[in-house]
Amino acid sequence: MKRILYIVYAGIFYIYRILPLNNNKTTFIMTHDKSINGNIMCMVRKIKEEQPDHICKFITKLQLKDKNMLKKIFEILKFLILTPYYLATSKTIFLDNIFLPMSYMKFNSSVKVIQLWHGCNTLKKFGQLSNNGVLKKIEKKANSQYTHVIVSSKKMIKLHKEAFGVKENVIYPLGLPRMDILFNKKKIEQEKNKFYKKHRNLKNKKIILYAPTFRDNNLSEFDSNMDLRDIIEKLPSEYIIINKFHPFVAQKYGKIDSERVIDMSNYEDLTRLLLVADILISDYSSIIFDYSILNKPIIYYAYDKEKYKENIRGFYYEYEKYVESEIVIFKYDLIKSIINVNYIDTNKSKFINKYVDYKDENSSYRIYYKIYKE
Repeated sequence: MKRILYIVYAGIFYIYRILPLNNNKTTFIMTHDKSINGNIMCMVRKIKEEQPDHICKFITKLQLKDKNMLKKIFEILKFLILTPYYLATSKTIFLDNIFLPMSYMKFNSSVKVIQLWHGCNTLKKFGQLSNNGVLKKIEKKANSQYTHVIVSSKKMIKLHKEAFGVKENVIYPLGLPRMDILFNKKKIEQEKNKFYKKHRNLKNKKIILYAPTFRDNNLSEFDSNMDLRDIIEKLPSEYIIINKFHPFVAQKYGKIDSERVIDMSNYEDLTRLLLVADILISDYSSIIFDYSILNKPIIYYAYDKEKYKENIRGFYYEYEKYVESEIVIFKYDLIKSIINVNYIDTNKSKFINKYVDYKDENSSYRIYYKIYKE
């Protein structure tokens, strides 16, 4: 059924292709990260800063939450009529995820299609490395449309070449837009102030951010390995836990009966949570990369490391060598790790030197210059 919709979408796109391209229009396909400090929105701000009159159009994931059938039909028709028009008439297209309808589309040779992806770096396998069968074939066709794939360093070229099935000459190690704020002390303070303005009661707390990777195979195992209420009760009173779960996990986990455990799974901006957190607890998520730039402590809680490696996504790198830090497997060790956390970790600078070529706040500008000025 989905393939039929992709073909219909592409058919509408080809009808619109008879129209002229607008050199002053960019379409942003943001089906993964709509946050204000995500890769897409950082690029939008840079483009509007350099070209205030530039036309920006957006394609987001189709949400059909309304129970009214007529409204659902209206939303589907609006999506099918408007968004192919944006793509067919834009000179430039940015994406933060794979957009499968593109597997049945062919852009004008002068159109630039730029894949930013939605993470700063990756440990777990993705794209062509994690999929197979029909999905892998469709993805490969969609990925063949890219004229530019943006990565954080030369070291990441090989990984993205394999993950997207593209040639090396379309991969550019210019740095990722969402990294800019992580190197800008003034903006970091501004974002932290925005958070504390809404959450004054957290101002003098030690914030632990728990942001695990989504496990689509076994949510019950997640429950048994992360009893947040039990953990927070064993920590001193100045500690609070903010959890940032995948929506499916947040829905199942429900509200935790503790004033010191706050669910911010639907919070507008993950980057802002990283900036206010004193400690990050995660596992295989790419946010460990973002957080390392801030040079703050990370606890790697990987209770299902072997199972994840063998039966779920698997890793592109060897996990232990990638994180170069102690890995916590058991829940009772997690509390000890929090209390005894090392706030000065020299391994982080080695990690960043390996995976970031430009340690500055100008990644967005480098991308802008490459796409619009060269």
